[in-house]
Amino acid sequence: MRVCVANTCAKIQEVWRFVNSNYIKSGYVSGDSDLEISYYPHLDFIDATTVFFMEDEGNIIGTISVTEDNPKGLNSDDIFPVETEFIRKRYKRKSIKLGSCWRMVVKEGNKISKVVLFKLIDAAITELIRRNLEVTLYCFHPKHEKIHKKLLGFSKISSKTHYNLFNNMPVILMRGDLTTMTRYWSKQYAK
Repeated sequence: MRVCVANTCAKIQEVWRFVNSNYIKSGYVSGDSDLEISYYPHLDFIDATTVFFMEDEGNIIGTISVTEDNPKGLNSDDIFPVETEFIRKRYKRKSIKLGSCWRMVVKEGNKISKVVLFKLIDAAITELIRRNLEVTLYCFHPKHEKIHKKLLGFSKISSKTHYNLFNNMPVILMRGDLTTMTRYWSKQYAK
């Protein structure tokens, strides 16, 4: 198992099916698990986005996407538009590059899900370093807040009690600073 980049239309559509199927299983969305649904299609197929995935026996078992801020925006613009724009302007004045990590999904219920999660996070951090994205934004269900604070030193910026795209579930906006993330991650990944 290794982390790969989805750089064909067919592979990205496979990622879409995987994400949609897992979102349905987790209760985030309703519908048909065989559909190819992209929740932020304007961010796929652009140079600013890298889509990572891992496979086991030909089946995707995890994915994460990294997007550098660009004219099409970030996924957080849809969920937290005011907060994202405030952060964008604040860091742009300081010449600090902004990005987002999103669509982080790992197939649940297998023995290697922690290994998959760690390898995907490691790939994302490597991409953040390569792109020099000093500040990144993350939108999660609140149940993921504690683990991301512990693993990567994220800080919570805002929250909403419901987000209509995901069955009106609550969502939080978190920020990761590259220096802090790499320090926390080196401690976690070394274990």
